[in-house]
Amino acid sequence: MKKLIAMIGLMVVLGMAQSQLDFARQKIDKAYNRNNEKEMLEARALFERILTAGQDRWLVNYYIAYCDYRLYTFQMQKEDTRQAKVYIKDGLAQLKECLNENENFGEAYALMAAFYGGSISLNPISGMWNGPKSQKLMAEAMNYAGSSPRIFLLKAINQFYTPEKYGGGVKLAMESLEKSIHYFDEQEPDAIPAWGKTDAFTWMGIISSRQGDHEAAKKYYEKALLAEPENGWVSHVLLPQLEKQ
Repeated sequence: MKKLIAMIGLMVVLGMAQSQLDFARQKIDKAYNRNNEKEMLEARALFERILTAGQDRWLVNYYIAYCDYRLYTFQMQKEDTRQAKVYIKDGLAQLKECLNENENFGEAYALMAAFYGGSISLNPISGMWNGPKSQKLMAEAMNYAGSSPRIFLLKAINQFYTPEKYGGGVKLAMESLEKSIHYFDEQEPDAIPAWGKTDAFTWMGIISSRQGDHEAAKKYYEKALLAEPENGWVSHVLLPQLEKQ
């Protein structure tokens, strides 16, 4: 009887932890769509509390790093490079913890590659050592999860900011985004992690706009809003900018 009660108690605790994890993931999405740093910090704090429960620590570490990634982009929008560096450093630390428990988790390698790419944007000369690191990590990501749409998304963003002579460029970025969208279409509804589809369409729109193809850009922005109607960056910034061109 005591064993049965203990098992039931454990199932309740695990169920509560999963419910908290789902709630925290939704909180990230809302914070990102609203471009709300305070809400993103709240989501991050929630994941830190979930971490103490001890369930799927590698996944929770990954989501804390994902919060750091979004917070890093918020700081870059504000040109707060000092705080951006803080989130890069912490994000990398979280992902190392993640990979210590699950070394085959390809998504973590891709996010690490993105952080090293961000380091280059903050200190271009670091591209001499962070560039090869980022490329190696992305290759590891592809090795473990070659059909992940987020890996192609993050690869595309890195390629967009990397000069052609160093293996980047707009053409390669577009090709990676097309693959990302293809794999998002095939992604299971209950996939974890699941973020990024809106980003893929958004970046297709950004690149199309910069290439002067405003019609294509509008089409991709509309698809981004179809995937996530509440995305404020697309509806309140990118589309209005496009209409002025």
